[in-house]
Amino acid sequence: DADIGVLKRLVNFIGELNILTSNIETVLHECSNLTRLLPEAKKSIV
Repeated sequence: DADIGVLKRLVNFIGELNILTSNIETVLHECSNLTRLLPEAKKSIV
């Protein structure tokens, strides 16, 4: 039973990691979009 508990925790942990990494990927993607948009934004402001 103890082993099953550990396994469940491990699976949950891996799930959390997956969510975290996909969030990081999303953030990085948004950042690269922003850096692409910044020069355009500067042009329209000036």
